[in-house]
Amino acid sequence: MAYEDIIYSVENEGIAVITLNRPDAMNALSHRTHAEFAQTIDEANRDDAVRMLVITGASRGFCSGDDAKSIFPGGGATHAPAFMEKREPKFQGR
Repeated sequence: MAYEDIIYSVENEGIAVITLNRPDAMNALSHRTHAEFAQTIDEANRDDAVRMLVITGASRGFCSGDDAKSIFPGGGATHAPAFMEKREPKFQGR
């Protein structure tokens, strides 16, 4: 299967390699990256030849976490008040 955000390969000796391939975003995870990552894990799990799985990142960073720009379109600032309202109990300074 072809992936956009991930490179998946099975090397000699049954070593599967998942490479997060979004170096322009320090390999931050978008919704698509999460989905592709899950698909590659399933693919490796179904392959009896795979004995080991290596996860790496393209370029200079492994993974900078979730990509807030893709998960919260518009920068995410508009979601902060709704998130803060759900927190309980409200912090009361001493």
